[in-house]
Amino acid sequence: MALDAERLRANQADLLAGAPALRDEMARLEAVRDVCRGVAARMEQVVAAGERSVAELRRKGDPEVDELVCSTTIVYNQLVNLVAEDNAIEDTIYHLHRALNAGRIDLERFLRTTRVLAEEQFMKRALIEKIQAGIALGGGGGWSVPGGLH
Repeated sequence: MALDAERLRANQADLLAGAPALRDEMARLEAVRDVCRGVAARMEQVVAAGERSVAELRRKGDPEVDELVCSTTIVYNQLVNLVAEDNAIEDTIYHLHRALNAGRIDLERFLRTTRVLAEEQFMKRALIEKIQAGIALGGGGGWSVPGGLH
């Protein structure tokens, strides 16, 4: 009986000592719950804003191709077209070179075609540089043409 009383006192002491630890753990869990609720509320706001944006984009419909490709001014449109044509000439010369190496065209035809293309490319690059110089003088913000044109 004394042994049982001793065990009961030990259990009572453990329970009394555990109560503050339980209250502390409850306070931490409540703090975590509050943080989670705040994050959930913020997530709901972000999701709602995303859904509004998607609805707005669906309402507007698909953009026209010209809106995506065309620039704001005629000069910029001309510049975009010139750079595209220059890149196309570059690709054509590359594939002509591959065809020459594969023996699909002869050297004379390669040289004649490459000379004509190089001449056309030179004129396009000169015009690109002239437009870029005009844009720089006109305060176009230092817009540069991609594609490694030097």
